[in-house]
Amino acid sequence: FFLFHCVRGDISISKMATLADGIMDQESNPSNGVPPGSRTLQWQKTEIEGMHTKKPVQTYYYYENPIRSSCIFLLAAILFAKITWNGLELTLVGFLTGEYNPDWNAGFTPNHVTQFQALSKTLAFVTPFFAAIAADLFVGDYWTIAFCITCFLVGMIHTTLTAVPELLGSSFNTDIFKWGALVLSPIGWGIFETVVNIFVAKQFHPIQQRNQLEIVFTAIYICWALAGIISELVLAIIIEYNVVISYSLATASVGIALVAFLSGSTRYVVWSTERKRLLLTFEAFFGTFICVKHVPDENGDSYKRKISAPGFNKMKKSSGGKIPDHIVEDLKRLLLIIPFAALLLPLSIVFGLWVPQCIIMSQPMKFGVLGPAPMIFVNSVAVIIVGFILNYWLYPTLEKKKTKISTAHKFAFGALFYGLTFITMALIFIQMKNVYMVSGEKISIWWMCFPYIVWAIGVLFVLPPLDELTYVLAPTSLKTLGMALQKFIIYGIASMIQTAILKGTKAWFPVKDTLKDFVSSDIKKLYWLMVGFSFVSGVVFLVPAVKNWMEWLDIYGESETAGFDVTLEAAVKEQEKHAEDSPEDEA
Repeated sequence: FFLFHCVRGDISISKMATLADGIMDQESNPSNGVPPGSRTLQWQKTEIEGMHTKKPVQTYYYYENPIRSSCIFLLAAILFAKITWNGLELTLVGFLTGEYNPDWNAGFTPNHVTQFQALSKTLAFVTPFFAAIAADLFVGDYWTIAFCITCFLVGMIHTTLTAVPELLGSSFNTDIFKWGALVLSPIGWGIFETVVNIFVAKQFHPIQQRNQLEIVFTAIYICWALAGIISELVLAIIIEYNVVISYSLATASVGIALVAFLSGSTRYVVWSTERKRLLLTFEAFFGTFICVKHVPDENGDSYKRKISAPGFNKMKKSSGGKIPDHIVEDLKRLLLIIPFAALLLPLSIVFGLWVPQCIIMSQPMKFGVLGPAPMIFVNSVAVIIVGFILNYWLYPTLEKKKTKISTAHKFAFGALFYGLTFITMALIFIQMKNVYMVSGEKISIWWMCFPYIVWAIGVLFVLPPLDELTYVLAPTSLKTLGMALQKFIIYGIASMIQTAILKGTKAWFPVKDTLKDFVSSDIKKLYWLMVGFSFVSGVVFLVPAVKNWMEWLDIYGESETAGFDVTLEAAVKEQEKHAEDSPEDEA
């Protein structure tokens, strides 16, 4: 109740500017069979013909309050699926190293488990790239989500079966466990996280409800935090006493997520796939980078090949090519996600290493019922509190003042707190070592509250703005593919780099989870390396050229959603014009 009250999205539509589309007649009958009056906002999806002509493609109808009407089912699915994924991530270290059951485990070392998790995340965010192509090309977002939750459920069943001693053999069945925890579950979760974020955003009117995207993406991460509290205080505590029951509950949670998603089937705004447009985009992509140009023959009935330098303009019909101009602009928007997401790679590496390092640090501490995994609930509570402050105080206050924190400054602020998190961990390491050297005793696990709270502030200034700008920048017909491309870079590629870092720094890690081994290790060097990654990334986002470039991306992306034919060069001029306008003119 608290969660959905926080994110109920009760921003009055009447307070927003009415732009390209209006409010449809209450008595009109939507083409998708929805009763008149249920969906009061209309958006006509268009594509550009020539320079200024718009051709209607499809008309969609939206609820005035989509969170209460349709997104509540998707947020519930996100909540229960995230409970399972969190529980799996938090307990893998203890389960595979034998902390929970010394007689039934895989016998992995902490470094081996960290590499296992990095490989799992790589697979989780590589496969969604191909799944997104299938979603945009053939089956659509709805059926892709239904498939991936089912895949996740099957993977958790595999994982749970291996947790039962001697059920699948006299020794721990590592092969079946890898199929469940390394293959099926990561693939299912990775595709789900990628596609469902876009599907949630598609429930909002692209123009009249554009300002609510910032709130809804923050709401998704509040769901993540609530799921974290449940997994950390239920699954992670139960597994200390019974591994099978904990993993059985995690499996049931995925099943509830599937039921919650299917329950809202009749309420979702489901965009149709545009196969022809996507295929033309792929053709434009390959044609852009080869030294061949298609030009019409003398009769204009067919095209002939001609040697040409690589470039976008040669593919446009207005320049003598065979691809419609708006398709080439779609390709530009899609490819711009690559350098934009690449700027976040250092922070993504830090993000991927944070949870395993917190658990490894917590294991040799003094704790009671709240062990290393359950203790992360402090971070989840902090995320909910910070998210509540952002959604109900900071963002509404800034909107009233006709101002907004730039995306680049949000990233810089988040990078600062990412670095401060690992600084606090380095200081805690020093405290652990000093106490051990003096008395040989352990320090309390409650010291971990400091990095958990600091991290909560940073993560809400990085992940929601990242998803929001990706959604706005991605072409209308390729938003799922755009999000998958972003996830592949910031999670998939980042996980590959993490794996390489972990292999190179293997000597820094403790061999065992004892206090003596931990304080004798060089793990502090890894913390300072993460501090360097964070602060260097933050400085990059403070560079004026980077900040202006990200503002241009925002304008460039919004132009396509509104149906205006704006090139990247025109977006630059528009941004410069906004910079020169006075606040009164903007109002």
